[in-house]
Amino acid sequence: MWTVRRKWTGVWTVLVLLAMVQSMAHGEDESLHDPQAEEEVAAEWQASIDATVNGKYVWRGINVVDGAVFQPSVTVGRGGFSANAWGNMDITNDNGQDGDFTEIDLTLDYSWAWKVADFSAGAIYYTFPHGSAGASTTELYASAGLDCVLSPTLTVYEDVDEASGTYGTFSIGHGIDLGSPADGVSVGLDMSASAAYSSSDFNAFYYGPDESGFADGLFSVGLPIDWDSGLSVTPAINYSSMMDGDLEDALEDDSNFWAGVTVGYSF
Repeated sequence: MWTVRRKWTGVWTVLVLLAMVQSMAHGEDESLHDPQAEEEVAAEWQASIDATVNGKYVWRGINVVDGAVFQPSVTVGRGGFSANAWGNMDITNDNGQDGDFTEIDLTLDYSWAWKVADFSAGAIYYTFPHGSAGASTTELYASAGLDCVLSPTLTVYEDVDEASGTYGTFSIGHGIDLGSPADGVSVGLDMSASAAYSSSDFNAFYYGPDESGFADGLFSVGLPIDWDSGLSVTPAINYSSMMDGDLEDALEDDSNFWAGVTVGYSF
């Protein structure tokens, strides 16, 4: 337990301090929802396309691909409902599948807000076209968060197919506006941290040890550059580490650092 605190106390402290400074600078009103604006947005169709290149593919602390990957994503939504398709293509031949889509995930989501709280619920269908990571499986999830300093959010995933286990995360995050270097362009700094806890069934299926406990911790820093046209470019760095000693011992790479860049367009 001391190892977990030592690894992550500094990260959470930095985020808390940054959020307190930003909150005092801009006041508390920004944490409140604007109902009229939300209704106008909900009535419109929205879509986004993202293309990410990462130095490696790490999922819930597992180093799935220890090499460069291409991860495109398409999302379409209206009135709180959205559908997303996400894929992973190996760029290197680390797993002998260079140029293959090794994973395609389909997500259906419904999100809504109530006062200063945000909620979402949905399902994720994981597929592996080339059988690289096992059989397809399905997760149901629910999430609740607060629209306030650090945006604390609790999300619980329940595998109802292959793993039949539970994986939950508690996350915090904060964004800072770094200004506008040119007309129609804005630059920010996004920081987030999360800690996960998973059931014995989930751990036995994905990690090995048949016991519940803390899973992975994740810390990310991104530098979003946004244009008024809907285009965005976000370079980011990420660090993931298993927090439970038995889970650390079960994985060959229990800690991972990687960088990537995402190019997105929303309309």
